[in-house]
Amino acid sequence: MLKDGVLCRTHKLSIGGFMVVFLRAAQCFAGAEETLAEWNEIGKDRAIEVALIECSEGLSSIPRDRLSEPATGWVTELDSFLDYSGLEIPNGKGAIATKAATLTAQDVGRIAELVKSLQQWFSAENRKGL
Repeated sequence: MLKDGVLCRTHKLSIGGFMVVFLRAAQCFAGAEETLAEWNEIGKDRAIEVALIECSEGLSSIPRDRLSEPATGWVTELDSFLDYSGLEIPNGKGAIATKAATLTAQDVGRIAELVKSLQQWFSAENRKGL
């Protein structure tokens, strides 16, 4: 979530097991969803970049073998939007910012759909473990 131009992390990692990873992922995807919804306030390019950072953070530690369909498919598709291999990264510009600049409006719309679906899925899975 962006607050005063700064990426904020609100993840609580104090509980054990993989459910904490699902909680963390759900929070990251909620942050990405909120950031995309605020792009008029923070600017399109910055919103897409921050949302991709949140998505990357959300996917970074999830145990892929603990996912079921349709989440596996959503994660695979989202991974393709996060892949910046083959891009030439200018000096002083991050890979995710560079990738964000290459995305079309259709890509961003699909990312928003994936983010919403994944946030709901991870939240539901997390509730099962409580």
